[in-house]
Amino acid sequence: MIETTEQALYEGIQQMRAGNRTGDISSAIQRYVEPRGFNVPREYTGHGVGRKMHEGPQVPNYGTPGRGPVLRPV
Repeated sequence: MIETTEQALYEGIQQMRAGNRTGDISSAIQRYVEPRGFNVPREYTGHGVGRKMHEGPQVPNYGTPGRGPVLRPV
């Protein structure tokens, strides 16, 4: 589980670039985790990091590519 969780983090990070959407990150995490027999928590989310910790947007661990707020540099 720890290896899957760590790699899911990296899968999400790969989608974190200007012009992508939060759903691209969410979907990448979900697509990596579920085929390995795990579920993603729907009660908790990731979050943006800008000038302060825990800034928006909230980034779920499940989602649809191309949906959600567009990522922009701060």
